[in-house]
Amino acid sequence: MAPPRRVLIVSEHPYPDHATLRRNVVQLLDEGVAVDLLCLAGSRKPDEPMRSGTGLRVYRMHLEHRRTPAYRYVLEYLAFFAWALPTAFALSLRNRYSAVLVDNMPDFLVFVAAVARLRKARVVLEMFELIPELTAARLGLGRGHPALAIARWLERVATRWADHLIVVSRQCMEILVSRGVDADRISVLPNTPPIDPSLSGVRLRMFAPGGDPHGSAILDASLLLDRTGPDAATPGRGPTTIRRAASAASAGSP
Repeated sequence: MAPPRRVLIVSEHPYPDHATLRRNVVQLLDEGVAVDLLCLAGSRKPDEPMRSGTGLRVYRMHLEHRRTPAYRYVLEYLAFFAWALPTAFALSLRNRYSAVLVDNMPDFLVFVAAVARLRKARVVLEMFELIPELTAARLGLGRGHPALAIARWLERVATRWADHLIVVSRQCMEILVSRGVDADRISVLPNTPPIDPSLSGVRLRMFAPGGDPHGSAILDASLLLDRTGPDAATPGRGPTTIRRAASAASAGSP
């Protein structure tokens, strides 16, 4: 019997506290995909039945989060990156991942997937926030501030390096497209809590470039990255199928 596909998820969010991160993990496990998760330690007690025998391996960093002063955010980003980088490299050498899913913040966290990508894993960056806009709003910075220039440069490098992007709204997608990102490399999936595992074939509103923004498609409840076609052997290339489900998207389903 072939071993199950394995996906690496990297998130500077606490598990299982963070609802969207928990949704991603649950959806993959429900489809029989093994998951290695690098994340922050949460305050909630892990769900032991879900962890036991399901193919989930969790690697946690204990880091106290503080909102002030502002530079604390940068220190936390750098500390988590410094921990996740060698950990992801070591895991990627021991395991051949089908895909790596990284969420921001920060955008540069996606580069912990470098070794996995060299081994032909598909790299997906899930962008909960657009960092330049968030930085400007939180700190009240003008458009020409050096911090925003750095944030825009990091976003540009990260979004061009990743194989596919997931954003939370059509507006975020349009902003990235205006910055030169190929619309065909972006999918829109709202932040939602985990789906009830009893649901199947729920209707997901996935906005496709050039398509009907009110249209929908029936997709399975997970993220699967299919590498098929004549160019599938080339790292970072080939068709990608994003198969996700969201409970909010099931509203109005027949």
